[in-house]
Amino acid sequence: MIMRSEMSLQSITLAVCISLVTLSANAEIYRSTDAEGNVVYSDQPRPGSKTVDLPGLTSYQSPAYSTQTPSNSPGADSKQTSIYSNFNISSPANDETVRANSGEISVSISLSPGLKAGHIVVINMDGQIFKGKNTLYNLSNVDRGTHVLKAHVEDAAGEKQTDVVSHTFHLKRTSVNSPANKASKP
Repeated sequence: MIMRSEMSLQSITLAVCISLVTLSANAEIYRSTDAEGNVVYSDQPRPGSKTVDLPGLTSYQSPAYSTQTPSNSPGADSKQTSIYSNFNISSPANDETVRANSGEISVSISLSPGLKAGHIVVINMDGQIFKGKNTLYNLSNVDRGTHVLKAHVEDAAGEKQTDVVSHTFHLKRTSVNSPANKASKP
């Protein structure tokens, strides 16, 4: 019984909404001039008012949506397809807080299959570039704070062979202004 009354209420609500939309679509606009000479527009006719012809509604036809990605669209460059099934920054993890008072950070890249001949790993940390054939990099004298690591693989011509992977990490270092450092001074 409750189910029927809910359906009935939904049906009535739908009918009222459709009626309101239909009525507003057929409404006319009237133009008249009041006693002070001001032009007045209204949806109610007044003595001496004239019906206003409004232009049709502006509509926009959106372009057809394509489900093809740039890498598989017709005419796409074959270099866009990566030969690497897995490429990621393994360490430090994304949004990880690292404590390293020495300022040395180990960046580890996971990659499969292994690095192809003529390809190199490119790591960018805050705009500083590191290139090589390794998957483990030790970055030294990294300042404390938040840093962004980006990595990708390039071929000998400098063309990217993987998507750019980005990780953020936070480095904690003991400050020279730390109370522990001040206590040891004479």
